[in-house]
Amino acid sequence: MTNIVDIHMHVLPGIDDGAKHMEESITMLKQSAAQGVGTIVVTPHSWAIDSRGIDLVHARFSELKQIASEKQIPIDLHLGCEMLVYPDTVNECIQKLKDGSYPTMAGSNYVLTEFEPYFSQHDMEFCIEKISSAGYLPIIAHAERYEHSTVSGVKALKALGAKIQINAYSIVNEPKMHTRETANAFISEELVDFVGSDAHRLDHRPPVIRDGIDALPARYSKDYVWKIAIENPRKILGMDNVLFALTWEDKDVFAYRPFDFPVVKDEFDALWFRNGAWTPNGSAGDFFRCSPISEEEAMRRTFGVKPNFSRKSFQS
Repeated sequence: MTNIVDIHMHVLPGIDDGAKHMEESITMLKQSAAQGVGTIVVTPHSWAIDSRGIDLVHARFSELKQIASEKQIPIDLHLGCEMLVYPDTVNECIQKLKDGSYPTMAGSNYVLTEFEPYFSQHDMEFCIEKISSAGYLPIIAHAERYEHSTVSGVKALKALGAKIQINAYSIVNEPKMHTRETANAFISEELVDFVGSDAHRLDHRPPVIRDGIDALPARYSKDYVWKIAIENPRKILGMDNVLFALTWEDKDVFAYRPFDFPVVKDEFDALWFRNGAWTPNGSAGDFFRCSPISEEEAMRRTFGVKPNFSRKSFQS
């Protein structure tokens, strides 16, 4: 799968317990790009923002974007944060969101929200209800890692407005069997909305997201995998209506890759994307575009029977 959106990464240099310096940050970005990541929401811990100051966070983010661009790393960067909340600080946190002291996810109303591992279900529900009532969409970070996380508990949190993020490494690489089983149970029940790397440093939780995402299509509904890997993250970025093209990957498996083109050809005119340009001829491994179809039909054709490329359409 290509153009993955990683909504959870601690890649700002020298801010929190993530990347220690710019060189490490750039290496992390390069490793992410090599795995097919095309967009990252940078999420420093809120406690680090409190100690370092939001001005320094913005300065480091701008510097990271500039250097990544100069080095031609093909990743779009957006700023957010991982907001740690307690029942007695949630109102203060909401005020910091409102005044800009805590960045929301890419300037949206989504907020990556973290709890202490020991929080009770009641504490989590209290905080989620407060954040949701304030007009934000809380995304519970690494929901599989909390001591009291259960399928029924997560369903209750989602009923209060929460979205659920799990870490990609928890799907296949997590050594703690309970955490891995919890992550996969949430996916099986289609409770997960986002998958992120939660990458911190090269020597501690490095940016490895591809293993987890690649394991999903063989285990779970492919239309659901498409939503949590591509569609839902793009909603955070306000890009859920951008054109998509398809790339042949293996046998009957296809994956969306977004392209920002303003025009679509008519139903009978398919164009292939090759070497940076649209051409009338193509083959497996190239990209193509033609007329828009419904989301349901796009997913059915994408993850169903091998399509007739000459008449293929895609979502716009």
